[in-house]
Amino acid sequence: MLETMYPAAVNSKQTELAEAIDDAQTSFTVLDGSVLPPAPNLLTLGTDESAETVLYTGKTGNEITGITRGFESRAKSWAVGTKLARFFTAYDHDTFRENIEDVSRRVDNIVVPNASLTTKGITMLSKATNGNRDDVAATESAVAAAFQYGVERKSEVVAALNSIGVSASTSETWDQLIPKIAAVIRATGNATAAQVLAGSTFSNTTANGIAGTMVNRGAVSQNITSQNGSYTIPAGYHNGLGIIKAVFANLIAANIRSGVNIGGVVGTLNEGPMYATGTATSTTGAVTVILRDGSTNRTRYMIAVTGLTFKPNRITIRHADAAIGEYIQSFYTTNPREGTDYNFIYETNGTYDMGAIFRINEYASSTTATSAIWPNGFRLPVYYGNANYIWEAFRV
Repeated sequence: MLETMYPAAVNSKQTELAEAIDDAQTSFTVLDGSVLPPAPNLLTLGTDESAETVLYTGKTGNEITGITRGFESRAKSWAVGTKLARFFTAYDHDTFRENIEDVSRRVDNIVVPNASLTTKGITMLSKATNGNRDDVAATESAVAAAFQYGVERKSEVVAALNSIGVSASTSETWDQLIPKIAAVIRATGNATAAQVLAGSTFSNTTANGIAGTMVNRGAVSQNITSQNGSYTIPAGYHNGLGIIKAVFANLIAANIRSGVNIGGVVGTLNEGPMYATGTATSTTGAVTVILRDGSTNRTRYMIAVTGLTFKPNRITIRHADAAIGEYIQSFYTTNPREGTDYNFIYETNGTYDMGAIFRINEYASSTTATSAIWPNGFRLPVYYGNANYIWEAFRV
């Protein structure tokens, strides 16, 4: 531990005891206390080899108090008027020397560690501005270079913001620029150049201003003229006005079997025997039909069918109820005996009637007002009224 060293007094100004003191007094009065340094400090009483050095701890005006007598040399009595001052003493010299030696020993024994993020110590200076070491210190020139780098980067950021329409200035602080950067909408999406029309640009998550390469095909049109023909649609952009049509020569109704639909064309061609079938409901009101010989009148109901593409000459009609239609079926054919096949109709009823399996009736000409076969249909008598019938028409 270092010894206490006391301040010196410039020019060692002197004053005198204002009273005589003995060798045990611990306070005394001087004529001018202002020439003495503040306490604590040393005073020397006397000016020759018999002088006494004392330590005082208090000074108020001309009163000196808290005195340690004989601090250096022996304590003794002193007469009024004895000179005293803050002279340089052996204590001062020895204390300087001992303290210096003590400090020297301590310095010699100091082991200064290398500096780290957690320990003070010796460190090396570095001018690098792009390093990542934690055991070196940046020089002033490195700090200046890093600052300049930051200025340049700031200029680049400002230029980039201005280029996309965001107002920015290098006079703004980073705290002002960062929110503007954060507010910039980033491009998203995964479109590729081949998916974007040539002449247009786009952005995705990887870049901005990418030029599209998709070919503009406009309105591509093509005709397919053969069965199972195909057309390979070229890659690229199509404006939606192109048309691919199926065009087949001779695909007309007259070349297609009657009733057959091919590609939306319904045929009208009739070759060989003609045939049609369907269902119809008989009338609720009964009519009387007359047999040709006039001997028997029969009560019947009528069904009418139109819309045929041919005039039938054979017609079968059976009840839609299978249990009835199995036994009651009517077969009609035209009769040319009277010089026409229009008015005379045969009816064959397959019924169980008085043990007979079939009954054949030939209607008289007077019946033709209500019964007839037309070029595109027929109106014929059936057994039940308001009933559903299945009909089949032929021309052979």
